[in-house]
Amino acid sequence: IPEVLLERLHVEVYVPALEVHALFDRLHTQEPALVYRLCHKAMSERFLYAGEELFRFGARGSRMYFTMSGAGGYTVGYGADVPTEVGPRKLVSEGCLWVHWEHR
Repeated sequence: IPEVLLERLHVEVYVPALEVHALFDRLHTQEPALVYRLCHKAMSERFLYAGEELFRFGARGSRMYFTMSGAGGYTVGYGADVPTEVGPRKLVSEGCLWVHWEHR
């Protein structure tokens, strides 16, 4: 696939995820070329199986995650509490974009 076509594909796939976040939605309006570059260079997909962990307590956070479909649970700490439901078009682990982050 030519690079320019791959970039357009990434934009079509990833912009709907970014628009969930107020900052990225605003950037898409104000600086679309920047958002297109983010889609092409910084985003990827990850599929999880039922019961699979996305990250572990105490691990260094390095990515923000957007859920596009399905549902999951987010448990703080070692899982003593009832998990918080994370459904479609939600994000998890935003803090790692702005500070040094450790999952808790």
